[in-house]
Amino acid sequence: RAYHFPGNTWCQDWMQYLSNTHTVLGLFFHHPLHPMGFQERLVILFGSIAIGLTISNFTYLYFIRNGIVVEEEVFTLNSRHTDFTGIPVVSITKLMITLWTLGSFLHTCFDLGLWHMKACTICRYQGRIDDHLVRWGRVVGLFIVTVAIFSGGYAVLL
Repeated sequence: RAYHFPGNTWCQDWMQYLSNTHTVLGLFFHHPLHPMGFQERLVILFGSIAIGLTISNFTYLYFIRNGIVVEEEVFTLNSRHTDFTGIPVVSITKLMITLWTLGSFLHTCFDLGLWHMKACTICRYQGRIDDHLVRWGRVVGLFIVTVAIFSGGYAVLL
């Protein structure tokens, strides 16, 4: 059994969900009645960018401090057919693999945690909580983003 908004197909429902929850698309295409406005979505976008840079910088610093060779190649893609196809060789390093796995996981946890803190406080409790608590949730979210931005800046300066 499927549930949809009245008159919508599953594809229309998915597009509505995506336009309300996507970090970039949601800035411009969110529903006007959605509880999160443009400014809060912009804060989430800046936080997402900041935490991505912070994770990348601290991972790079970890590799350097522990003597792990950053450029050490694990394997290559398209190493045999470069002359024939014209596609360049892509070398995959330990740093790339670490960032694609651990970095992506941490980045996703941050994004989802921040989204649920800012958006779902209103949605889950359906107006049964005080507006004061909703404002505190938004202030805490802004504080977390600020800490992420300063951490990323600090990591760059190291």
